[in-house]
Order: sequence, then C-alpha cells, then structure tokens
Amino acid sequence: MRSGGILFLFTKEDETGVHLSITDTGIGMTSEQVARLGEPFFSLKGNKGTGLGMMVVFRIVESMRGTVHVNSQPMKGTRITLSFPIKGTIHR
Repeated sequence: MRSGGILFLFTKEDETGVHLSITDTGIGMTSEQVARLGEPFFSLKGNKGTGLGMMVVFRIVESMRGTVHVNSQPMKGTRITLSFPIKGTIHR
C-alpha cells in the first residue's frame, strides 16, 4: 500500500482446516494480474521486485497441502486466504 492503508489479519479454524485471511485496502489487482500471481518473475513492483515472493508462498503452501485463494478488485483492495488441512489432533 504505497500511500498507506489498513491491513487486516483474520484466522479461523473449522472442520475443513485452519484459514488465515490477509486483507488490505490497497490498489487491488485486475483479474489478469491475479491470474499471474505465483508465476516466476511476475511483479507488480516494477523493477523494484524480483517476482519470486508469491511464487515461494504458493510453493510453501502447496507443500503443506494447503491452498491460496486470491480475491482482488482494482482500487478496492485484495484478500488472500491461506487454508491448511488439520492433520491429527490439535493440542491447545
């Protein structure tokens, strides 16, 4: 969020797993940009980004049998939800 904004973090646990939602009030992305997230060397930061960050996120989540869901609208912000299955018993 280049000029400031609000970042929200939400967690939820249900019968399907553990979910972490990260929502911002930034500039958002087009559907074409969302479709390219996770591609090597694709960056919204111009020449300041390497385009490897989200690719690494997708691979780590995938290796944990999780999913990444992205919902974004230009000029409204973005929500990324990471979901992970629960394996075994959760100790509290």
